[in-house]
Amino acid sequence: MVLGGWLLFAERPSRRILGALALAIGGALMLVLPKLAGSATTIPGSLFGDSLAVGAALSYAAYIMAVRRARDRAEAGRISLISSAICAVFCLVAALVLGEAILPSSLQGWLAVIALGLVSHALGQGLITLSLGQYGASAASLVMVWPALVAVLAAWAFFGEQPSPAQAFGGIAILAAVLMVRKG
Repeated sequence: MVLGGWLLFAERPSRRILGALALAIGGALMLVLPKLAGSATTIPGSLFGDSLAVGAALSYAAYIMAVRRARDRAEAGRISLISSAICAVFCLVAALVLGEAILPSSLQGWLAVIALGLVSHALGQGLITLSLGQYGASAASLVMVWPALVAVLAAWAFFGEQPSPAQAFGGIAILAAVLMVRKG
């Protein structure tokens, strides 16, 4: 996303941003290193899952860049509403093409959909959209590394998956990268 911000928005990254980027990438790699070491031999179909993850990351980067550009022209609430409507249309089409159920069939299903809508979409995406008015595309890409660290910490807290020393060091590297961006 740093390269995209530079090429599309003429936001030339500073040395601090480039240093933070290297630190964040190193930290993120350390978070997933244990998975990469064992996945090729033990998890069938992991290449397909990894390909989906790369596709999701590229799509998310494009989304962040589009929202960042839109924040130059409009308020966060308006952008969130418009992007939600557009995403809803695409998700509906995809669900119909794949033959998925459109409406939940139980109270638990409805509660899950409501929780996803409120927590991850309205709160998560809304806060991201709001924050993009404060950061450039380069800095935003580094700040968005936080979810990887939060996922490791949540897995530790909720599922007892204790991070390895390499993952702990990776988390510290991500924290340092975010602090570098905030001070710049």
